[in-house]
Amino acid sequence: MNSLLLGTLGGLISCLSTCTGALPSLFQKQGTKNPWKFVSLDFTLGMMLSASAFSLILPAYTSVSWATLSNVIGVSLALVGGVVFIQQLGGRIARMQMSPEASDSQVVVRSWLFVTAMMIHNFPEGLASGASLNVENISAGMTILGAISLQNIPEGLMTALAFQSLGMSSRKAFLGAVLTGMMEFFGGFVGGLVTSFTMQALPYMLAFAGGAMLYVSAKELWAQTEGHPERVLMKKTFALGFLLMASMSLVSFR
Repeated sequence: MNSLLLGTLGGLISCLSTCTGALPSLFQKQGTKNPWKFVSLDFTLGMMLSASAFSLILPAYTSVSWATLSNVIGVSLALVGGVVFIQQLGGRIARMQMSPEASDSQVVVRSWLFVTAMMIHNFPEGLASGASLNVENISAGMTILGAISLQNIPEGLMTALAFQSLGMSSRKAFLGAVLTGMMEFFGGFVGGLVTSFTMQALPYMLAFAGGAMLYVSAKELWAQTEGHPERVLMKKTFALGFLLMASMSLVSFR
């Protein structure tokens, strides 16, 4: 089996695990007891900040810690690039939504920023999934793919529920989670296409994604607390989201 097919297969497995995890969010009916009531916006912010640190930024710097100073600087610049990119994108989306009839424009902007951040976050995971099946030690590669896929199941559910906390319907939230999962499929394809380049570029892509997600979560945190982030940081749901994502991320990228 050639490397491109193996990479695509790895990305597909990773994508399907995300979509599978998001499925339970579809079956929440209006007026029934919500088993996911702990997934508030505070929980989502904790999850996003933790993912930025442990799933993206930490692995990026760890991957180049043995390399030259120029590699470390490159990762730092990629992180800043992610912040600038998502900031500019948010400004463009906001300008597009500034019409008198767009009363829910804030929800649209926040939702699209979150979708974009999660898509950028999932692309490096797809790259890693695709490249994992092309390593010489296939058992080690299967272990990496298995860890990422297992992490993606609860992450897919959390992503869909996070979309709901931003005001999206159950159906749109599920489709948003599927859309972010498709980036893992695409990442797997790219990972299989250029395996050697993928492993070299992965730290910079992780840092870029980390910067994007860090900006979105910090901006949302500031907006929700009107400049007093300690109002959220002291909540149990925030800590739960942070610790849950930290645990999943450290298992996936150990």
